[in-house]
Amino acid sequence: MKKMTKIGLVLAGFGLAFVGACLAAFLDDLATTQFQAQSGGMVAGGEMILFIGVFAFLSVFSIGLALFFLRSDEKFWNLFSLFAIGLALTGPLAEGYMMAVRILCFNTHSLWVFFSFFALLRIFGTAVLGFGFVLFAFITQFKQPRGRLLVAAAIEMILFLYIAVHLLIWHNFA
Repeated sequence: MKKMTKIGLVLAGFGLAFVGACLAAFLDDLATTQFQAQSGGMVAGGEMILFIGVFAFLSVFSIGLALFFLRSDEKFWNLFSLFAIGLALTGPLAEGYMMAVRILCFNTHSLWVFFSFFALLRIFGTAVLGFGFVLFAFITQFKQPRGRLLVAAAIEMILFLYIAVHLLIWHNFA
């Protein structure tokens, strides 16, 4: 199969995912017209979350197809595994930032809130990233990138266990 055909298939999959997400949001809009007058912002927020969720779910197939096409490209897997380790290292950095904010009691009406929001998003993404890194390690057929992806998954798992102890056992949500 030609390279442009593969790219076209992957892009068509993302296009279908976009159309499916638009259709889901449209059907939700039709079903919630009676509530839009009293709580339009809440309905719009729900539609946005629905759109993002449906698009993310339907995009999994296109991403899987792209990775299937790239499974024999060693340069891609080397670069991707290095990126995965870099991304995994942002997790402990984000958790350290959240601890510093809590200990130093930064003003909550400042720019620090903006950074705290993204740090919190990064911290709560550890389970998804860890699972994804393990999955990618099984997809690649090269030994060195597989090892790097498993190291990234281990970093995510350690961070996830720390968060589980920190939040669930000590009940410290601050």
